[in-house]
Amino acid sequence: MTGLEGLLDLPQTVVWLDPQGRIGWHNRAAASALSRLGLEGQPILSLLEQGSRLRLVEAQPPVTLPYQGHCTLVIEGKPRRWYRFFCHPYLGGTLCFGVDVSDLYSKALAYQTTLEVLSNLLTRDARLEELLQHVLETAVAVVPGAQAGSIWYYSGEQFRLAAQVGFSQELMDIAVPYEDELKWYGSGEEAWRQGQPRLLQGAQIVARSFLILREGPGYELGKIDKIQANLCVPVVLGGEAMAVLNLDNLEHPDAFPPEAVAIASHFALQTAVLLYGVLNQRNLSELAHTDPLTGLGNRRALSEGFARMRTQAQRLGKPLTMIFWDLDGLKRVNDQHGHVAGDQVLREVALALQTLLRHGDRAYRIGGDEFVSLHLDLSEGEEGPLIERVRSALPLRISAGAARASETMSLEQVLELADTQMYRDKPLK
Repeated sequence: MTGLEGLLDLPQTVVWLDPQGRIGWHNRAAASALSRLGLEGQPILSLLEQGSRLRLVEAQPPVTLPYQGHCTLVIEGKPRRWYRFFCHPYLGGTLCFGVDVSDLYSKALAYQTTLEVLSNLLTRDARLEELLQHVLETAVAVVPGAQAGSIWYYSGEQFRLAAQVGFSQELMDIAVPYEDELKWYGSGEEAWRQGQPRLLQGAQIVARSFLILREGPGYELGKIDKIQANLCVPVVLGGEAMAVLNLDNLEHPDAFPPEAVAIASHFALQTAVLLYGVLNQRNLSELAHTDPLTGLGNRRALSEGFARMRTQAQRLGKPLTMIFWDLDGLKRVNDQHGHVAGDQVLREVALALQTLLRHGDRAYRIGGDEFVSLHLDLSEGEEGPLIERVRSALPLRISAGAARASETMSLEQVLELADTQMYRDKPLK
């Protein structure tokens, strides 16, 4: 068509639609796509209206010819593709320049998911596993070539499966040592700590997995013999891999195009942001419930711990006992040796309570030189020997009083009763 020949060699898709909206002239960049999709001579408007075998799901804004401006078409499939078309009336029809912007849209979806996840962190007490599952599902839907995937979270000793798509739910019980996860990555510790993506294809996957899983349950449940391509991205915080994102294709070794690596890296970054938020939230929660000097729970933690243990005591039909501890002579230590020495004595009290109480007992510092401990199923007569064990480990005498918590007593009532018993234990001046 006269006037369009100069557009033949443009790298962008260029098509001319006749007055009925059918594809007429097109350049070389558009030829293969139109042939593959069977679009030659087809009326584009009817395809947009009916959905067609292309599953064109939306055009924003809606197209009515003659059209001037731009629209975005979304073609459903795996991977989903986004095309931005700039259109202008020309020679009685419409001239359209198309640009594949799938990479940009995929990144935008990754960032959108980040905002959703962070919003969940701020607005509700979401479980880490739920948030990671949301990230993974979006990654599998968005990253070109991905059909399945997993996120493994480092718990301090092992990498534990925290989210999965496309595999058996029984995998959720599996954990692997740090060294094995590093071997699975296989690109070296420096690349691992830098969060560099790694791609495995075909037989490489089976060979690498066999060395680590040794054909155990994880080999079968993880469909290792069916995975044709694996894209692995370490999730790095402060130079340490805190999680691993795996995206898998079960059909083609060459399923992941180059842009998939970049988009997967965005989801790894997103997972890092999520972990940072969750860990910060946990740290803040711990700070709010922890006495900074001794590391014991504070008054707020006592309130929650008392309610929890009383519920447990009622369910099991066992008694709940509180012991109120008050250090004698701390003021004298502070006056004679300074507050640094006094702080050290308080730490020794905390250490004695942590190490000498029974397993399952809980200790708290509620202020100054006052401590409280809670004991489930402490038999009558056991209070005395327990108190003496703690006293024998301390440089100063500590007064103590025990009280049983009935089902109807509030925390304040039990504290008052135990405090009264503690004062009866004070040495006469």
